[in-house]
Amino acid sequence: MKKNRIYVLTTAALLSLTVGCSQVSKTVSQTEKASESATSEILTESPLSGETETAPKAVQLKDFVGYWQLDGQKTNENLKNYTSVYDMFGTGLKDYGSSLYVGEDGLLEYSIGINSSGSGSLKVENGAAEAEVTSYEDTAADGKNKILKVFLNETAGAVYLIMEWDGEELYWAPQQMDGEAGLTGVQFPDTISQVYGETGDYEELWKLIISTLGIPADDQEGTVYRYNYVDLDEDGQEEILAVVTGPYTTGSGGSSGLWVKEGSGKLEVLQEFTLMQEPVIVSDEMAEGHHVLMVPYSGDGQNQYSVLKYKDGKYPNVSNGETADSLEGVSGQAVLVP
Repeated sequence: MKKNRIYVLTTAALLSLTVGCSQVSKTVSQTEKASESATSEILTESPLSGETETAPKAVQLKDFVGYWQLDGQKTNENLKNYTSVYDMFGTGLKDYGSSLYVGEDGLLEYSIGINSSGSGSLKVENGAAEAEVTSYEDTAADGKNKILKVFLNETAGAVYLIMEWDGEELYWAPQQMDGEAGLTGVQFPDTISQVYGETGDYEELWKLIISTLGIPADDQEGTVYRYNYVDLDEDGQEEILAVVTGPYTTGSGGSSGLWVKEGSGKLEVLQEFTLMQEPVIVSDEMAEGHHVLMVPYSGDGQNQYSVLKYKDGKYPNVSNGETADSLEGVSGQAVLVP
């Protein structure tokens, strides 16, 4: 086992999703819902409150497609055991935001604050939706799988995706995508541009990830990677910066990362990282001829950025970097944006 890598046992969490809302205009890809192609109808009823919100509507995958952002006020109004969403997820929720994403291919990803995230796939069959998701945090105390139920409904003219979480209901609203960071919800200053991470089928990179990180065969199906091309050493040749999330590579503090060089017909690992979170800021500031990296980091209970300055032939570990409380005064590029 490699040193300095934190491994946390994770489990596949089964999300049962039902939908029942009238036609509502949504942002981005959550528009143009078609009702005639579904084969069954499901009544929208809150599992915790038992209240029926609207008339039933057939469920389709496209009803879920798009970005959703946690509505803190609506959630706070319905909390039963916690005092607020910050009581549930910590102040990291304020700094790093939250979002749930469903792709047209059924990819489902969610992120809440700094320590709660997961990914999986959503399927719709016979008008019913179900998603099996790997959550990247500790399992339940009794060692059993977490069961998270998610459904869609309309309340007072507003559409919500509601997720059961630790005996509470989290209210997610369609996220306004106005050029800000996608899945994370992080607001960047004008001095920082954004590049969304690529998630394509790069077979050679995938093989390198498996061999370098030693991902067991049983965990490979639940592992995903995101990458971008960067030129960290400003030599005119772009390298690859990748973050790998999955049951073997992700713990409560972050995921494994790789800095990879392309050349001579093959890929070469320049450096491995642990505790990596997205997005990563490639600062315009340089140290020993390399761009300074800024990685979201929760150290000593504080939500900050770990500032990684290249020294003596490598970047420091995320846990050993300098700290910054915000992105104020920073210019550069945010990469690996979900």
